[in-house]
Amino acid sequence: MYSSGTTGLVINMLSVGENITVDFLLSFETEKYISAFIEILKAAELDFKVSEQIEFRTPGDTICIQAQVVA
Repeated sequence: MYSSGTTGLVINMLSVGENITVDFLLSFETEKYISAFIEILKAAELDFKVSEQIEFRTPGDTICIQAQVVA
């Protein structure tokens, strides 16, 4: 999923077959949202895996720039 120029907290969820993937994209440093989500999954006794943090930067594109000019 591509989130050009998005700031704040973005959560993407995908379902494929019997698996659900939840991605947390944050433009700030904190683990409290992920930690809270993990606690909810544990309380619900759901089987889940957590990957390592992946740091990346997504450059803005022309659609993002055009939308800012119009708004």
